[in-house]
Amino acid sequence: MKPSGRHIRTAIAVAVLSVAVPGRGQQTARLVVTPDALLMDERFQITVEGLRPGQEVTIRADGNRGVWLSSRTFRSDEPGT
Repeated sequence: MKPSGRHIRTAIAVAVLSVAVPGRGQQTARLVVTPDALLMDERFQITVEGLRPGQEVTIRADGNRGVWLSSRTFRSDEPGT
């Protein structure tokens, strides 16, 4: 059974939010995944907003119960995106 796009989006959101701002209780980061609905093989965009300028964040995701893993570290721009 092929998972729906909604389930994939939710998994991505949880993975990114759990890593993007650890220990930052006072900081409000917002995750934006577009488009809202997609299939497993479709492209999507992830944006994290509400970071400090120049803050490093690592986005990690895993799929198929850990069969595949992906991660990359980014530095936020001046507006904190």
